[in-house]
Amino acid sequence: MKIKLSPPSTTQWLVVVNVIGLAVSIYLWHAVLSLKVLGCISGGCDIVLTSSYAKIFGVPIAAFGFAYYSLNLMLTLMRFFDDYALIRLMNWKLSIFGVFASGYYLYLELFKIHAICSWCKVSTVATILLLVLTLVEIKKAGGIKGVLRQWSTVKCIKHG
Repeated sequence: MKIKLSPPSTTQWLVVVNVIGLAVSIYLWHAVLSLKVLGCISGGCDIVLTSSYAKIFGVPIAAFGFAYYSLNLMLTLMRFFDDYALIRLMNWKLSIFGVFASGYYLYLELFKIHAICSWCKVSTVATILLLVLTLVEIKKAGGIKGVLRQWSTVKCIKHG
């Protein structure tokens, strides 16, 4: 008996990437609080995580990463129960925000801190992948207009 496995859906990939990002943000958050970084390939993690840019109002940047990946994961998991077009749009907008935040932090690493944190770059790659995956889904749905059309149709059916 042969078992045929179907390739993972875009939503399943979103879950995987969010879990990776969540794990990295938890690791970085712990590293900032304990002042210990293990396995930093670039050698700059300690410099980045102890810099004045590692916290905003006393809160580690990694805590914001944790909140970002948690919210994105929660939205993604909601899609397994009811795939609202609005949830797709929220994932997409959140991913855009994440890419801009990661880009700004990369700027800080390169031009202000003068060190690169390899774990932070894993998070950056995860954030970019989230944006790409949400764009793939939106394209499959007929673009933004298609997603909005689906949302308005669902909204009319449920309320009307």
